[in-house]
Amino acid sequence: MLEISLIEYQPRWFGRDELEDEMGQQIWQHYRQKIDIETPSFKNQNRWKLTAKGVIGTIPLTPDLTIRIQPKTAIANIWQMLDTVGSLKSLQMFEQLTTCDRLEDLCDLLARILANRILDRIRQGLVANYQPHRDRLISPRGRIDWPRTARSPWATRLPCHYTTRTADIPDNQILLWTLHHLRRTRHLFHDTTQIQLARAHRALSGAIALVPYTAADCRNRPYDRLNADYQIPHTLCGFFLEHLSPGQAHGDRHALPFLLNTAQLYEAYVAAWLAQHLPPRYYLKAQDPYKLSSNHRYKIDLILYDRTTNRAIAVLDTKYKTPDKPSQDDINQIIAYAHFKQSDRVATHRAILIYPEPLSKPLDEIIHTIHIQSLVFGCDPDRDGAAFLAQLGL
Repeated sequence: MLEISLIEYQPRWFGRDELEDEMGQQIWQHYRQKIDIETPSFKNQNRWKLTAKGVIGTIPLTPDLTIRIQPKTAIANIWQMLDTVGSLKSLQMFEQLTTCDRLEDLCDLLARILANRILDRIRQGLVANYQPHRDRLISPRGRIDWPRTARSPWATRLPCHYTTRTADIPDNQILLWTLHHLRRTRHLFHDTTQIQLARAHRALSGAIALVPYTAADCRNRPYDRLNADYQIPHTLCGFFLEHLSPGQAHGDRHALPFLLNTAQLYEAYVAAWLAQHLPPRYYLKAQDPYKLSSNHRYKIDLILYDRTTNRAIAVLDTKYKTPDKPSQDDINQIIAYAHFKQSDRVATHRAILIYPEPLSKPLDEIIHTIHIQSLVFGCDPDRDGAAFLAQLGL
């Protein structure tokens, strides 16, 4: 079995004897949004060029080819960013995660924790609710619907309103739906984890219906003393459902790719950290929509506001890449965002491009009354957050 290993944003070259034309075509056809692919030609010495674009994870492209995309930063930093964003909030497992040096190790650990928590809850008894029913029964049950009975006195069955206690409710359906997908992603997990996932799946599938759910369904759910211990399993379910992607082939026999969008994670991480640590005088708006016209709508990554005046003092745009200097497109975009806020009668004269690593040619100049800067917000929140606030002058 062939395995291709990539590091995000780092190009890698392959000869035609290493990567067959058919496999290269499949990558281009199904994953060109995730992997930039340059076909062999005389211009590149007849080699394939693959560059992962802001995603990490595993793609089981065919039974004979797996693509593994590793992060350019340490796995520990990926974990810290996830924890800051809240995707895995309240999971205090840093000691266990210190042994994870690959994304697959991180996924295996979290899947094993999920399976074990589900099995523990099954041993204690699944949470259940009373569900209302209305049906015609041979013998009375619950409350008889006398008006309906009077309208059809000849009927041999009585119309009744009654309730039954069932565990087939969304709290448990979310668990089964996630296990169903994880079992299709066996390439990520060790044998012992696969066994635990299969045990949990078998234990639930007899009493719980297989109902589709999304990652959004796992968030902001109501919890009380009866289902409080579901919060962490649901958080893990949301994590997996968000990053398990349907592949180009459908059906239970095909493995799902696991792809974590690090560019989106970095943007959410910066926004979450700043929201938690800004001085009280300031507040932040993320993904602020702006309508330029009926056909042109934009979302500005981050806008920093002053609470006392309620005025925007800076627009910020995260760029999860490490060029030598900001591109002209990035500069034009952030200047446009600043002008949008000015035309919205909320003047701002600061525009900031945020990068995860220092640039060899940083930007700090005034363009059309807009002070534009490139600043650094690294992937280690304990070390880099305070440094960024100092660069920002807050």
